[in-house]
Amino acid sequence: MTDFLPRHIIVLLAGTVMLSACAVDSGDANGVTITHSARHAGGAQWQADRHCAEYGKKAVLVRKGPIQSDNLVQSNVSEFECLD
Repeated sequence: MTDFLPRHIIVLLAGTVMLSACAVDSGDANGVTITHSARHAGGAQWQADRHCAEYGKKAVLVRKGPIQSDNLVQSNVSEFECLD
């Protein structure tokens, strides 16, 4: 049986959907704050890892805010430190 879409396209689309649920609010060499879907917290870690890697550092979660809801989407705000 042949796949309708090649596997790499499916992975790319899934990653795009997951990342679209994340937004970098602010960040510098010391850390980053990210608003993300409460269902896809892993996307926030991925975004923080990418951000901190620009400074040669690793992202460490230091605070995750309470779930916020607007009746359609539940979100969190997570804060990460960029450590050597």
